[in-house]
Amino acid sequence: HRFRLSDLKVTAVRSKTCITCDSPPHLPFIDRLTPTVTVAAVGNGLGATTCDEVGRIAAELSATGKWDSELPKSLFEAIYER
Repeated sequence: HRFRLSDLKVTAVRSKTCITCDSPPHLPFIDRLTPTVTVAAVGNGLGATTCDEVGRIAAELSATGKWDSELPKSLFEAIYER
């Protein structure tokens, strides 16, 4: 049996994304920082829609050092300070 709240009157519904951030270019970061360190970070509320492709590109970049996308790598380079 389903539990029902027959007297419940819903007045509003709200939702929130999980942790989200905003990057300056509003794109994911996918970059090979060193031969042993690759970063893939998706913010801007786009993680769920782009995670498969970002992961695929990052895995190829990490394993082979090659950029496997028709989009230019320069769009996704990490912005960081040493």
